[in-house]
Amino acid sequence: MGAIPNAKGVTFRVWAPHAEKVYVLGSFNDWDETSTPLGSEQNGYWSMMCRTQKRENEYRYVIHTPADWKLPPLSRIDPYARRLQTQRATE
Repeated sequence: MGAIPNAKGVTFRVWAPHAEKVYVLGSFNDWDETSTPLGSEQNGYWSMMCRTQKRENEYRYVIHTPADWKLPPLSRIDPYARRLQTQRATE
């Protein structure tokens, strides 16, 4: 779970059982909210391998809930993050 560094980049994995879509955004993709989607593993987990992410880059998840919940996309930090940055750095 979380951001898992490996020889090819970083694998992102998060549990969002009610999500319709999940994205990861960060300094590696200019904080673009839709350019880096995670794929559903069909069991509440979402993941993807990112070759441009580096260990020191900042990132967040954007979780889209079902339309009938009438919520905007939720921007969330990684619950498994080992280090957090000030809010100013992610605005």
